[in-house]
Amino acid sequence: MALKAAEIRAFPALVSAYRKTDEKGLYLELRPNGAKRWFFKYRVLGSEKRLTLGDWPEVSLVQARELRDEARRAVREGGDPRRGRWRPGGRMRPLPPMRSVDMSMLPRPATKRGAT
Repeated sequence: MALKAAEIRAFPALVSAYRKTDEKGLYLELRPNGAKRWFFKYRVLGSEKRLTLGDWPEVSLVQARELRDEARRAVREGGDPRRGRWRPGGRMRPLPPMRSVDMSMLPRPATKRGAT
């Protein structure tokens, strides 16, 4: 369920940190000291990662959703928003192409002495 600005203002600080999800990977993490920070959760090559979008109220709910949408576009195009290939409002640089590895160039495992 999508968050609302009035709900965000009303969230209390608890003893431990907790998360309130918005949608499409966006969530607000609330810390015991009262800090509220936006994160975007995504996957690249099977690993789950998270991107910090900023602190609330400096980054509003609307701005956080826009940043999330830009980061989602970067992930969809094959990039990783955390790797400096993406900037809010900027263009994403593509990842370098994967190169095949020639097995003959890899070092061979050491053998025991006397073994052939």
